[in-house]
Amino acid sequence: MFFNTQYLKIACLFCPQVADERYQRAQTELKHAVEILHDEQERIVKIESIKKSLEIEVKNLSIRLEEVETNALVGSKRAISKLEARVSNWKIFFPDNRYNRSYCRA
Repeated sequence: MFFNTQYLKIACLFCPQVADERYQRAQTELKHAVEILHDEQERIVKIESIKKSLEIEVKNLSIRLEEVETNALVGSKRAISKLEARVSNWKIFFPDNRYNRSYCRA
Protein backbone atom coordinates (compact mmCIF):
# COMPACT_ATOMS: atom_id res chain seq x y z
CA MET A 1 0.00 0.00 0.00
CA PHE A 2 1.28 3.42 -0.99
CA PHE A 3 1.35 6.11 1.79
CA ASN A 4 1.44 9.76 0.97
CA THR A 5 3.54 11.99 3.27
CA GLN A 6 0.77 14.56 3.36
CA TYR A 7 -1.59 11.90 4.61
CA LEU A 8 0.86 10.95 7.38
CA LYS A 9 1.17 14.58 8.46
CA ILE A 10 -2.58 15.00 8.58
CA ALA A 11 -3.01 11.72 10.41
CA CYS A 12 -0.39 12.71 12.98
CA LEU A 13 -2.20 15.95 13.72
CA PHE A 14 -4.96 13.89 15.25
CA CYS A 15 -2.65 11.59 17.24
CA PRO A 16 -3.06 11.95 21.00
CA GLN A 17 0.67 12.50 21.54
CA VAL A 18 0.84 15.34 19.01
CA ALA A 19 -2.34 16.85 20.40
CA ASP A 20 -0.87 16.77 23.92
CA GLU A 21 2.30 18.51 22.72
CA ARG A 22 0.26 21.16 20.92
CA TYR A 23 -1.86 21.60 24.03
CA GLN A 24 1.25 22.03 26.21
CA ARG A 25 2.70 24.58 23.77
CA ALA A 26 -0.56 26.49 23.66
CA GLN A 27 -0.77 26.41 27.46
CA THR A 28 2.76 27.84 27.89
CA GLU A 29 2.06 30.51 25.27
CA LEU A 30 -1.14 31.40 27.10
CA LYS A 31 0.70 31.65 30.44
CA HIS A 32 3.29 33.87 28.83
CA ALA A 33 0.60 36.07 27.29
CA VAL A 34 -1.16 36.34 30.67
CA GLU A 35 2.12 37.37 32.33
CA ILE A 36 2.71 40.02 29.67
CA LEU A 37 -0.87 41.27 30.08
CA HIS A 38 -0.47 41.44 33.86
CA ASP A 39 2.83 43.34 33.53
CA GLU A 40 1.27 45.80 31.09
CA GLN A 41 -1.71 46.35 33.40
CA GLU A 42 0.65 47.09 36.31
CA ARG A 43 2.60 49.46 34.07
CA ILE A 44 -0.61 51.26 33.06
CA VAL A 45 -1.60 51.68 36.72
CA LYS A 46 1.82 53.13 37.53
CA ILE A 47 1.70 55.47 34.54
CA GLU A 48 -1.80 56.66 35.48
CA SER A 49 -0.59 57.31 39.03
CA ILE A 50 2.39 59.28 37.76
CA LYS A 51 0.14 61.19 35.35
CA LYS A 52 -2.28 62.12 38.12
CA SER A 53 0.54 63.30 40.42
CA LEU A 54 2.06 65.36 37.60
CA GLU A 55 -1.31 66.95 36.86
CA ILE A 56 -1.64 67.89 40.53
CA GLU A 57 1.89 69.28 40.52
CA VAL A 58 1.16 71.36 37.40
CA LYS A 59 -1.98 72.71 39.03
CA ASN A 60 -0.09 73.61 42.23
CA LEU A 61 2.71 75.23 40.26
CA SER A 62 0.29 77.30 38.20
CA ILE A 63 -1.40 78.51 41.39
CA ARG A 64 2.00 79.32 42.87
CA LEU A 65 2.96 81.17 39.67
CA GLU A 66 -0.19 83.28 39.84
CA GLU A 67 0.58 84.11 43.48
CA VAL A 68 4.15 85.09 42.63
CA GLU A 69 3.00 87.23 39.73
CA THR A 70 0.43 88.96 41.93
CA ASN A 71 3.00 89.56 44.67
CA ALA A 72 5.49 90.88 42.13
CA LEU A 73 2.89 93.25 40.74
CA VAL A 74 1.95 94.50 44.20
CA GLY A 75 5.62 94.82 45.14
CA SER A 76 6.47 96.75 42.00
CA LYS A 77 3.50 99.08 42.50
CA ARG A 78 4.65 99.65 46.07
CA ALA A 79 8.20 100.38 44.88
CA ILE A 80 6.89 102.79 42.23
CA SER A 81 4.81 104.58 44.89
CA LYS A 82 7.86 104.92 47.15
CA LEU A 83 9.95 106.27 44.29
CA GLU A 84 7.23 108.74 43.32
CA ALA A 85 7.06 109.88 46.95
CA ARG A 86 10.82 110.38 47.00
CA VAL A 87 10.64 112.37 43.76
CA SER A 88 7.89 114.59 45.17
CA ASN A 89 9.99 115.10 48.33
CA TRP A 90 12.93 116.13 46.17
CA LYS A 91 10.66 118.52 44.31
CA ILE A 92 9.72 120.08 47.65
CA PHE A 93 13.37 120.47 48.63
CA PHE A 94 14.39 121.76 45.21
CA PRO A 95 11.48 123.82 43.90
CA ASP A 96 13.44 125.46 41.08
CA ASN A 97 13.19 124.16 37.52
CA ARG A 98 16.69 122.66 37.30
CA TYR A 99 15.47 119.27 38.58
CA ASN A 100 11.94 119.53 37.27
CA ARG A 101 12.60 119.14 33.54
CA SER A 102 9.99 117.75 31.17
CA TYR A 103 11.97 114.62 30.27
CA CYS A 104 11.93 113.51 33.93
CA ARG A 105 8.14 113.39 34.03
CA ALA A 106 6.38 110.16 33.31
